[in-house]
Amino acid sequence: MTLDINYNITNPRKVDQILESAIEDLQATASSDSLLKKFRPVGFNYYSLVSEIIYGVGNLSTIRPAQLQYIKDTGANLVRVAFGVYDGPSLLSRVHNTAEMPLGVNDSNLRPTFIAACDLAMDSLASYGLYCHVNIVWGQDTVSGMFSETKANSVLPGAKTRDYTISMAEWICNRYKDHPAFGYLSIGNEYVTDEAAITAPTSAQLSEFFTAIVAAVKEISAKILVTADISSPPVNLTRTKPTVEQTIDKFRALYKGLDFYCLHMYNDDYSFTGHQSAEAVSVAQNVIYSPLGYEGVESLMQAYKDMAVADNKALIIGEFGINENNEVSDSGNTHYDTKKKRRFFKSVIPYATSSLVWNVQDTTQAVTAGNQNIWCIDPAITANKRKDDFMSICKAYNYGKQVGTEVGAGNPSRKLLVAPEFSIRLPNRTAGHNVRMTSTAAHASSNGYSVAFWIKLDAVLNNAETLMDLRGAGNLSGLTVLALLQANAQSFYLDGRYASGSAGNTLNTLPDFALGDWNHVVISTVTRTINAVPVSYAEIWLNGIYWQTVNMTAAVATIPNGTTLYVMGNSGNGVPMRMQDITLFPSAPSNSEIWDHIRGGISPRALFHIKAQPDGSIVDVSKNAGALTITGAVVKEES
Repeated sequence: MTLDINYNITNPRKVDQILESAIEDLQATASSDSLLKKFRPVGFNYYSLVSEIIYGVGNLSTIRPAQLQYIKDTGANLVRVAFGVYDGPSLLSRVHNTAEMPLGVNDSNLRPTFIAACDLAMDSLASYGLYCHVNIVWGQDTVSGMFSETKANSVLPGAKTRDYTISMAEWICNRYKDHPAFGYLSIGNEYVTDEAAITAPTSAQLSEFFTAIVAAVKEISAKILVTADISSPPVNLTRTKPTVEQTIDKFRALYKGLDFYCLHMYNDDYSFTGHQSAEAVSVAQNVIYSPLGYEGVESLMQAYKDMAVADNKALIIGEFGINENNEVSDSGNTHYDTKKKRRFFKSVIPYATSSLVWNVQDTTQAVTAGNQNIWCIDPAITANKRKDDFMSICKAYNYGKQVGTEVGAGNPSRKLLVAPEFSIRLPNRTAGHNVRMTSTAAHASSNGYSVAFWIKLDAVLNNAETLMDLRGAGNLSGLTVLALLQANAQSFYLDGRYASGSAGNTLNTLPDFALGDWNHVVISTVTRTINAVPVSYAEIWLNGIYWQTVNMTAAVATIPNGTTLYVMGNSGNGVPMRMQDITLFPSAPSNSEIWDHIRGGISPRALFHIKAQPDGSIVDVSKNAGALTITGAVVKEES
């Protein structure tokens, strides 16, 4: 498996040649974007709009105007609606007028009340200037159960569920393709897979099913866009924990024949979403680490954006949100925490064409629908902070206010990053061959260090080889970067020290790096107050995105004045590798500082910044301009 979008940066062009196009590509990358750009950045789910009409819940003069007017007032113009029912028996009692499930869908076997409900929903949306994310066959078991088919066989050629779903898609598209509220068609809701094809279809089987529906729809009109709503990461009923690479590969398989990606993103499994902001706001009460190789919603969203960019497909987030339980304030108050909503929005919105909040609904119906009451945004309630918060936040995005605070383009895709033009190279592992300098009082003035650097490994690493040694006498105080504790390692870790010993390390958190590939790494030692308690940990960034957090037992002590600092090895070993822009920060760099560093920028906060120059010199270009000693075979080299 090869996956450039993960951590291998392969584009050799200069930054100044591609930066402008990188931003443009991020904003408008996909063939479907031209048709999706009419949608505002934030939309909503109102999944029960049709079912409320079918089941006789309220009428047009009561419930729906309140909900639809609220959505319109936020500046949104895209609404996701389920065109169907949520249990199998209702297909006969509420949708069809037949005694048994029909193999096809047509006006004669549909109940007039169902057709009227669908028409009323579309007409109501159009009257408010809203487009519809038309979702068909909500539950994976709903139709298959009525045909006595299993998840595993229901999508295969010849299955009745497959034929029925294709026919429903055709009926919907034939009826509404020219309706002013019709946005696009989406298949199902959070379908699951099983690569063993026992409990559910495989990814390949589900993809082929989706492709068959697309083919049928395109016969009606080639202009209709078709997608599917899939949870993130996609659920495999074998319950294996995927890496990000595996997740991306699976999405690519599932969406191979679809027009664009439509993923669901929630905070529950990626809890610490405040890591990239001065607002140190965590969505959950505790820092919970994801089982994925990435941590955090924003990191995953960046990966998904990269996937969409590389595949020339647009990206819609069909569901995202934060429920009442997860927006309890960090101090334990039970009021809704606006900062957490804002932080979660910041982690999702910049990376997608449009993102749809879950869920606008009447409170009574939300309670009836089980756990939906904790997600409910009910505009009919006059005094409701949750409703008011979402109104304010959505307006900021949809009307373009607070640019740079609420609205932003996100980071340029990692796919578009470049390697350094020049670098420092050590071609051998001879002990004593390195770059070194003597620490000063400036280097000892930190409350938490960060190291940032470009690196390319030219050979596998030996067990615990030192790549960077910034410690005091006796290896106490300061920090060091070491190869993993194994032979033939292709990764490394940071070890932090307090005055009497190790404060912790980031062992086994970075991936194996492909030999000969450039990667950009930032590792910060941080102490923050969470729930009134100081907590020390290390934050890791890889190629411009947040990668993972690791707990530390204490804060890293400052580097003593007058200590020899080593990079490209230490007194005991050298490492065959190339590095550039080797920088020590006194504290964690901001998101913008990291991206500026990637582009070769010199931070005024840098305690040192060691850089190979075009004239062949290797110098400290920081404001401190420390004197360097270049020993042995260390040379400047064009990358």
